[in-house]
Order: sequence, then C-alpha cells, then structure tokens
Amino acid sequence: MRSSIVEHMGDALLAERWAEGDRLPSIAVLSCEHSVSKTTMSHALRLMREDGLLLSLRGIGYCVAPGAAARVRNTRRRLLVPKYVTPLLNEKRWIGISDGELELMLGVRTY
Repeated sequence: MRSSIVEHMGDALLAERWAEGDRLPSIAVLSCEHSVSKTTMSHALRLMREDGLLLSLRGIGYCVAPGAAARVRNTRRRLLVPKYVTPLLNEKRWIGISDGELELMLGVRTY
C-alpha cells in the first residue's frame, strides 16, 4: 500500500502538482485523498523523505525537496525496463504474440 502511495505521490511531482519548496497538504488531508490511515500516510511520507523527495520541517510539515521531480524521473527511467518492458516481453513470448502482432497492438514499429 505504501509503495502505491509513494508512486502516486511521485506522479503528482512529475505532473507538477507541487513545485520544489511547496508545502504538502497535512497528513490528515493526504490520508483522506488516498483513502488510507494517517499512520500509513505517515510511513509513505517518511519513505519519500528518506529518498530525498521531501523535507520534513518541524512545526510546518512536509515540503517538496529541491530536485525531487528529477529524482523521481531518473528512478523511473532506471526501472522502466525491469519493471515494465521485461515483463511485457516475457508475457508476449509466453502467450505466443509475434513481433508484428505486438507492433500492431502498440501502434509502433519495433526494431
């Protein structure tokens, strides 16, 4: 659950919902938005802080760390092949889809 929250929050950073230095909504508000407990949201925010995406400011809450969107983007680029491409190609092979069929499905040309 926490990893999906972190991924969704990363989406928000990439979509520029929050800019560097912006203060995030309270844990109560974020937990309602994500339909999770405050404890689960607190853990997710702590993970994001540990990953350098957020800063925790005593008495203020969390704000977006400098370079957070770039870190999310770089992490997702690094994980694109192992997380999405490799499983796709394995599934293609397992269910007998040819390269040509995959090209048609994706609407692109593979080389």
